[in-house]
Amino acid sequence: MSPNTRPPGGPHHWEPLSEVRALVASVPAGATLEGVVAEAVIQRAQGEGSRLRSVVYAMLRNPDTAVAGSLGAALLAERKGLLDLAMKRFADVPPGVRHRYAPEEYLRTAFGVHPTTGIGAVEELMTDREADLPARTLVRAARLCLAAGNPHVAREALVQSGSARCDAGDAVAVAAERAWLWRWVNPLVASVTPLRTVTGVSFGLLDSDSPDGPAPVPDLPNDVQSLAVLAHLARHRGVHFRGPAVMTDLAGVLGKRLSAPHVHRSTGLVTLTAVSREASIHENLPADTWLIAHGSFGHRDGIGAPLPFHPHVRPLFVSFSMDRRLLSPTVRAYLRRYGPIGCRDWTTVDLLRSAGIPAFFTGCLAAGISFILPDPTEAGGPGREPAHEPGTMATREIHGGSAASLAATLGWIDACRRDGSGVATTDPQVWLAVRAMRLPADLRPAHPADPRLNGLRQLDAAGVSRMAAAQCDLLEAPLAALLAGRPVAEVYATWRSACAPMVAAARRRHLALPPMPAVTFDVVARCREIRRCGVHVPATAPRTAGTPVQVALTFDANLAYQARVVVAAILANTRAPVHLWLVTRQQGRRASAQLSRLFPEATITWLMVDDIDYGPMPSMLRHLTTSSLDRLLLPELLPDVPRLVYQDIDALAVGDVAELAAWDVGGAPLAACDATATRSGFVNVYHAADALADRPEVAYELIQRVHARHAYDFTGFNSGVMVLDLDRMRRDRFCGEFLPYVQRYRMMDQQVLNCYTGPNRAVLPGCWNVRPTREIVDSPRIIHWVGTHKPWHQEYVPFQEVWRKYEGWLARRTAALAPGRVGG
Repeated sequence: MSPNTRPPGGPHHWEPLSEVRALVASVPAGATLEGVVAEAVIQRAQGEGSRLRSVVYAMLRNPDTAVAGSLGAALLAERKGLLDLAMKRFADVPPGVRHRYAPEEYLRTAFGVHPTTGIGAVEELMTDREADLPARTLVRAARLCLAAGNPHVAREALVQSGSARCDAGDAVAVAAERAWLWRWVNPLVASVTPLRTVTGVSFGLLDSDSPDGPAPVPDLPNDVQSLAVLAHLARHRGVHFRGPAVMTDLAGVLGKRLSAPHVHRSTGLVTLTAVSREASIHENLPADTWLIAHGSFGHRDGIGAPLPFHPHVRPLFVSFSMDRRLLSPTVRAYLRRYGPIGCRDWTTVDLLRSAGIPAFFTGCLAAGISFILPDPTEAGGPGREPAHEPGTMATREIHGGSAASLAATLGWIDACRRDGSGVATTDPQVWLAVRAMRLPADLRPAHPADPRLNGLRQLDAAGVSRMAAAQCDLLEAPLAALLAGRPVAEVYATWRSACAPMVAAARRRHLALPPMPAVTFDVVARCREIRRCGVHVPATAPRTAGTPVQVALTFDANLAYQARVVVAAILANTRAPVHLWLVTRQQGRRASAQLSRLFPEATITWLMVDDIDYGPMPSMLRHLTTSSLDRLLLPELLPDVPRLVYQDIDALAVGDVAELAAWDVGGAPLAACDATATRSGFVNVYHAADALADRPEVAYELIQRVHARHAYDFTGFNSGVMVLDLDRMRRDRFCGEFLPYVQRYRMMDQQVLNCYTGPNRAVLPGCWNVRPTREIVDSPRIIHWVGTHKPWHQEYVPFQEVWRKYEGWLARRTAALAPGRVGG
C-alpha cells in the first residue's frame, strides 16, 4: 500500500475539479463533452487509467458534467468486467448519448448482464433512427442476438446493416461477416424447415463452425480427435457410411489402415453429419444423432452456451473438458442425464464430481491417432523415433484454430510421419497426437499449471499407448450397440456398464487427498510469545454504556497514519466501549503510547508479529503487504476473545460497528459481504492455482483438495470487513488446517478464508462493505476502497471527501493534545 504520508490536501495535492474544468473548456467546436470522454476512455493507453478514472469520478459530482461522468464510469466498469455496475451507469445516460458514443460497449454490457437485457438493448438501438449506427455495429448486434437464441431480432439487425453506413476500411470484413450470419439466420427464420431424415444410424462429428465465423483449415485440436472417433467407428466391420464425401472417403481410408483389431461385424448404414461444437442448437439435425462429445467447451458471457446440444443429439462424453462457468443448473441436469462423463483431464473430473455429476478420466482421444498411422515403412520403420538433437530438432509451429478439415489434418499427420519432424504446440490435444505418432513433441502451454494438462503432461510413450487401448475397450460395446440400431435407453445402459469401474476409481481418487504439510513454525507457541510481548493499554477515559466491542486491525508502519484515521472513524461513530486489537509489524512501544494518548476512550492491545514469516508470496498484489495475512492468526492470537469485528485499513466505518459486532452469524464461522468483481467462490482456487506456474502438480492438488471439500459452486466473499466467530474457528482448528494453504499454495488471506468457509458463512448486507469503485450502494455503513486506488492518494475516488472528513477530525484531536503533540 501507499507509504505513510502526511494528510492529503496540502500544497502538492492534485485537485481533479481543475482538470474537469480544463477538459470542459477544451471540447472542440461541434463536439460534445460526452463524446470527448467516451473517446478518451475507449482509446486510453495503458498507464493512463488512474488520472482519467479520477476525472470521470469527479465529473459525477457536478450536475453539469454528470452525464459525461456516467458514460465514462460505465465504460470503465465495462472494461473491468463489472457489468452490473456498468449497466447502472449506462442507465444514467440518455439513450441517444450512449447509442451515439458507445453502442458496442453498451451491447456487450447488456448481453453480459442477461441475454434478455441484451435483446432489449438491440431493439432499443434499432428503433433510434438518430443513432446513425455503422453497419459493423449492427452486424455484431446480429451475432449477439443469434448466440442468445433470438434469430428474428438478429435478422432485423442484418437487414438494417445492409443500408447502414460503412467505413471503407470495414467494407470487406463487414460484408463477409454479414454473409456468414445469413447462412445461420435464414434457416431459423424460415416459416417451415423440413426435418432432416436419414437412413440407418445418424452419427455426428464435431466441427467448430459457429455464428462467430468459420475457422482456418485445418482445426488440429478438434480434427485429431474426430479422426480418432472415425477410427473407432471403422473398427466395426461391415458398416457402410453415407454423408459428405470427405467424411465417407476418410472413413474408408481409415478402415484400411487401421492397426487396432476389428470387432463386432456390424451391418447397416451410418450417415455421418457435422455438428457444430458451439452452436448445434441452431442446426437442423436428424433425430437421435449420436455424437462422441470431445474436446474443450468454452464460455461466452451472456450470449448463449455450447451446451446443451441440439435436442436431437445423443451424446457420449469422452475426452471432455469444459470451462467451469458453463455449469449452469440446466447444463448440470443435462450432464447428469447423459452421464457418466468421460473427461480429458483430472481437473474436469474434480469439477464435475463436486457438482454432483458422475465423471471419470479417459484422457484425450488424440491418443487414438496411433491406430491410423500410415504404413510404417513410409515413416522410417516401425516404432523408430526420428533422430534429432535437443535444441536443434525441426519443429512445425502449431497455434491451433477452429473449424475443421479432416482431410487436411490427415494430410498433416502423414506429412509429419514422412519427414519425422517434431512439433511445437500450445495445445495438449495436438501435442498428444504427435506423441501418439512416436514423434518428438514440445508442449509450450501459455500457463505451465494449465488445469487442462492435469493427467496428460506426465504421460510417456507407454502411457499414451495404454490410454489409447483403454479408450478402445471403453467405446467398443456402446458403439456396437448404437451401430446395431439398439434403442437409446439400451445404448446408455451399455455405456454406464462400460464406465462403472472407471467411475468408481475416480470416486476413490477424488477423496484420496495427500496429507497437508504443517507450516514451518509452531503457530500456538509463536502466538503465545507474541501475546507475552504485547502491549496492553486500558482506556483512560472509558465509555461505560453498552457491551464492549472487539475490533481487530492488521497493518504495518507503511500505513500507520491511515490506521489512525480508521480508528478515529470507528470511535467517532460508536458509542459503546471499544477494545482495539492492533496486529502490527514495524511498530514499537512508542507508537502504542502515542496512539493510546490520542484515543483515551479505547482500550488498545498491540500485538507485534514481525517474526511471523509465511514464506515467499510471488503472487501478492502490489497494493497488499504481508500484514494482510496476519488476520489468519486471530483465532490463536486471541484465545480468550469469542468473536470480533475485523476491518481492513482501507475501510472506513461511518456507521456504528457495535451493530456489526452483534450480527447473528447463525453458527457459521464468519459473516461477510458477497464479492463484487466475480461471484464464484472457486475463482479464489483457480487464481491461486494459476499462480503456481512453477509447481503444476501442487496447483492440481489444490484444485482437487477444494473440490473435495466444497460442492461447486458457492458465492465468494470479500474479507475486508468480517464478523469472526473465533470460538468456532478454534473448534475447526482453523490455524492448523488452513495456515498451511498460505505456505504450500501461496494463497492470500481472502483466498484461504473462502476455501475454509465455502458456502458456510453468514451474509452481511452490502452497506457494511460498500466498494465505491465497484458498486452503487446507498447509505453506506463502512466504505471500503478495494484495489489500488485509495482515498489518501492524490487522485480522486468516490467518497474521498468522507475520508478527508475524518482526517480533519483526527487533525483537530491531535492539535488539542499540544504541546504534548503526538508524533507521526
